Amino acid sequence: MMKFVLFAALVAVVSANGYLAPVAHAPIVHASVGHAVVGSAVVGHNVVGHKEHTSVNYVPKVISQPIHIAKPATFQVSSGHSYPGSGKVIAAAPVLHAPVLAHAAPVLHGAPLVHGAPLVHGAPLAHVKAQCYDDETGFFPDDTQCDKYIECNNGKLVNVSLCADGLVFVQQTKLSSRAICQLPFHADCGGRTKLQDPQPSNHCPRQNGYFKHETDCYRFWQCVNGKAFLNECPHSLAFNEENGNCDWSNTCVTSSKTSQPDGLNNEFICPQDPDEKDFGNYPEPRYAHNTDCKTFYICLLDPSGKRSARLNACSYGLVNQIRTMANLVPADRIKDEKDSVWSEFIELALKYKPLNLGQGFPDFAAPDHVTKALSEATLSPNILLNQYSRGFGHPRLVNALSKLYSNLCNRQINANKEFLVTIGAYEALFCAFQAWVNPGDEVIIIEPYFDCYEPMVKQAGGVPVFVPLVLKEESKNKSSISSSDWVLNEEELAKKFNSKTKMIVINTPHNPLGKIMSFKELEFIANLCKKHNVIALMDEVYEWIVYDNNKHVRMSTLPGMWENTITVGSAGKTFSVTGWKLGWAYGSEKLIRPLQLIHQNTVYTCPTPIQEAVAIGFETEIEKFNTSSSYWKELSSSLQEKRDKMSKFLNEVGMKPTIPEGGYFMLADFTELENKLNIPKTDDNETKDYRFVKWMSKNKKLQGIPPSAFYSQSHKNLGENFIRFCFMKKDETLNEAEKIIKEIKNSL
Repeated sequence: MMKFVLFAALVAVVSANGYLAPVAHAPIVHASVGHAVVGSAVVGHNVVGHKEHTSVNYVPKVISQPIHIAKPATFQVSSGHSYPGSGKVIAAAPVLHAPVLAHAAPVLHGAPLVHGAPLVHGAPLAHVKAQCYDDETGFFPDDTQCDKYIECNNGKLVNVSLCADGLVFVQQTKLSSRAICQLPFHADCGGRTKLQDPQPSNHCPRQNGYFKHETDCYRFWQCVNGKAFLNECPHSLAFNEENGNCDWSNTCVTSSKTSQPDGLNNEFICPQDPDEKDFGNYPEPRYAHNTDCKTFYICLLDPSGKRSARLNACSYGLVNQIRTMANLVPADRIKDEKDSVWSEFIELALKYKPLNLGQGFPDFAAPDHVTKALSEATLSPNILLNQYSRGFGHPRLVNALSKLYSNLCNRQINANKEFLVTIGAYEALFCAFQAWVNPGDEVIIIEPYFDCYEPMVKQAGGVPVFVPLVLKEESKNKSSISSSDWVLNEEELAKKFNSKTKMIVINTPHNPLGKIMSFKELEFIANLCKKHNVIALMDEVYEWIVYDNNKHVRMSTLPGMWENTITVGSAGKTFSVTGWKLGWAYGSEKLIRPLQLIHQNTVYTCPTPIQEAVAIGFETEIEKFNTSSSYWKELSSSLQEKRDKMSKFLNEVGMKPTIPEGGYFMLADFTELENKLNIPKTDDNETKDYRFVKWMSKNKKLQGIPPSAFYSQSHKNLGENFIRFCFMKKDETLNEAEKIIKEIKNSL
């Protein structure tokens, strides 16, 4: 057995950054062939070792270059073999009980995770009995003694190494899933478990140098004459391949460690009354550090009764596992989620109280026959109307929906099997994505789009694929632009369909453009869906709000599309009761059944009185269908007048509108106005429409919505010259908006 010297003296050195770094118990690890072995502590440019030896164990220096030792050396193994030294410093001296940052309690006292020495390759040992089994690849205990380990590659013995003096080799501990050398009372000499970490020692892109480890940013490969040796950085540092050093400049993507130690010097305020039960058997409460996964705070009670915090550190190569609410991480599916445009601009509206033409809801009363029905349902002698109803839809409502849409779609639609009632159209969309989109499936989204489509697709694991509606070139200079002038590039759309495409989302009538997809446009999309076996998810919430004798065409009525279409509707848009949050989806039983299963395990059922009232609303409208007394006919007629009023005053001030064919939103191009206003830029990442809408909300007390919110990141420029206004407002509200708009124009 190779003999190693344990250099056990406690040495204190001052590192380059000025921290006092006490080093305790630095056991010697391995040297490669041809290098003397000696215990040492290395910090910054200082090397402390036994003066009689000419080589030291070393890692890439902290903010320095590797040390070169000019004088060669030799060392002995038990067989008497001698290996000539090359003078090149290679292996690492890991520190058990790592150096602690200034003002920290010694690691020996209170570190939650202890005794972790990293595995570093050593010199091949002569005459060792060891064996690799089958096709083993990795690091395994030697069959004969606990402090030896072998490296196998596809069943062939590659190398035999020895742990540092006093340590033994183990495959796995409760604290680490990787092979390590550690103190004997943690060792388990029995049995083999195949592990993939550390990596085999053949990862040398060049003959000599230091190179990053594939999976662990604290470890690195040291290559000497084409032979790779695994090594590890000192405590709290990560390997930086750019300069070959262990330093703070490298971001450790495998942990919560940040690229700079920001916060290490910030004073930590200990809670006055910490919950002692959260800290197990530890005598003092401990708290995770906000930015460094290898350090933690320990809170002590001084004689005056005040709690003081001291920064402490985990043992070498380990990270803290203190679980507190401060370091809990949310699910990956929402890690990139941000506040929606609605959250931001509702807050803005509450703060500045502008005239709100941003959100899509009426500021006038809903139809009496619907609101009265809700009141009567809650006060009905039928007490069950205030209790749970059928989960997939209140019987009276799904029967009314079936009667209406069976007539509109020219087919009998089963009330119980081909409908799902949901909490708004939002939930219907959510259920559709969750029920049908698998990770990696592509979903085509037509831009601009309602902003929930993209995050919902991503939460289901899908990949959004965007195709924008663009203004026809010949329409750009027209005195009046219609929403029908915004068209799809059919060639571009066709290229987006492939074997990964699961679904396409189509909103008609469209928000925010107001475009109604023509039969020809829908037919083109339908043929692509049938060709590639793709689901058409139709968002038709504005189906009853249509102007100028335009006709809303339902995709499900096109030849062969019933089996490929899920259609979504909304009671909020149908009866002007957006606060009721009731919607539905309908389609073939094959398509709707999976949505029902998602619904039953999320929302389960919708409010019974609201469903009852909406059912009565439909029953009333079915009787009046296509008559002058129909609420839907009255609504479209009154909104068309409001649309025309808004388009007129926007044109007068140079804000060129897109006249909608349906829905109750209008886009207006504010470029002419914006060029004269000279609105200051406060955020380089903010689009022009966001700046304009915020400026107008704060300074002119009129609010719209920035349409770039309805585009993907790469296409936001397509919407940044516009603002979206809602014209589903009282005439008094629109008159006030006209006054504000004209005042802006006159002030220029």
